[in-house]
Amino acid sequence: MSVGETKWKLGDYAVCLRVLDLRDSATTDLPSSVAKLQHLSRCQHLPALGQLPFLKFLHIEGLDAVKGIGSEFYGSNISNASSFPSLEDLSIFRMVNLVEWSDHISSSSSSSFSLLQRLKVKFCPKLTTMPTQFPSLKVLEFIVCNGKAVRSLVECNLTSLTSVSIEKCEELVFLPQGLLRENNILQKLGVNNCRNFEGFISAQGFEEEEEHIQLPPNNSLHTLMLLGCPSLNSWPSIRGFNSLSFLVIKGCKRQKSMLTGIETLPKLGYLAIGPFSEELDSYPFPAANIEQEASAGDYFPSLCSLQIDGWSKLNCLPDRIQYISSLKDLYILDFPTLEVLPEWLGNLTSLRELRICGCKNLNYMPSLEKMLCLTSLQQLKIRNCSLLAARCKQGGEESNKLFHIPKIVIVEE
Repeated sequence: MSVGETKWKLGDYAVCLRVLDLRDSATTDLPSSVAKLQHLSRCQHLPALGQLPFLKFLHIEGLDAVKGIGSEFYGSNISNASSFPSLEDLSIFRMVNLVEWSDHISSSSSSSFSLLQRLKVKFCPKLTTMPTQFPSLKVLEFIVCNGKAVRSLVECNLTSLTSVSIEKCEELVFLPQGLLRENNILQKLGVNNCRNFEGFISAQGFEEEEEHIQLPPNNSLHTLMLLGCPSLNSWPSIRGFNSLSFLVIKGCKRQKSMLTGIETLPKLGYLAIGPFSEELDSYPFPAANIEQEASAGDYFPSLCSLQIDGWSKLNCLPDRIQYISSLKDLYILDFPTLEVLPEWLGNLTSLRELRICGCKNLNYMPSLEKMLCLTSLQQLKIRNCSLLAARCKQGGEESNKLFHIPKIVIVEE
């Protein structure tokens, strides 16, 4: 192993970067080659890190004076060599004035970033242009970046990605449907707090009706999160998502319907949903085929944890929840006009934890008879429900219904 020292001109002063390169293949107990550039406030241009043949991990952060990343980053003086030939992980954080990140222009046929698997770009709000070709890219994370650049990069790497996380990218309006339809290895997808995100669009530039979207039956996606996207106006189809186990769709207030087929997903264990459009007077919970006893176990067959968020018009819970026989954890959040918990709650005999939050007019638990049916219930949490909290405290009007519950937590705010 050798230690190289590289110098480059940064405005009116020079900076030295010490970079560890693994050159001895026999050395197997040492970490991979790493380079970090952090908080160099006067730095205007990046060094030729692309020509370090053993560099695997590169982190760049807080170089406020850098407005563009160009040929100097790749090492343009060596035109016949590929740049970043060993790089696997690249992070670019808090480059608040970075506008353009250019592709490497080379006379050779070799590509840049040929082995890059993880790309994280965070807090680069002005970045509008960046490379899109990363042939080995698997993990992609964007936080507070330009949404148009995000979409272009996703479109060019549809079939290699296994994890995509996008957060607070306001210009993001659409993602390609191909991310869900053509990628057989995608495992995680999250779009969080992107207020202009409307949904998924086809390669032809228009949205297709959900029933026209056919997905492979053995899709690998196990985590899907659409959180805080108030402009979302169409759900992605989840037909065939037989591996989906964790699903969060919250804060998408334009929605008026539930995802089709959600109640039949064989591995769905965690579901957090709501609120829906405030125009709705009832919760659009999927229908349950309760007439056929043989099919009773097919309704959310693996769902163990459910968080359900309400809105101002709702004065009752969706009664179809009672048919989820596998449910162990129920979280009832923000039903401001709900006054009494339903009697059918006693049908959830597998329930171990019940949490109630933000139900300011809630006064009553189910009857004592129904509460005693909850033989598996180990914990009750009541938070920010002032009326119910007062009635459930020791000596309160509802406290006699709770004596069989081992742990009761009441938090008033």
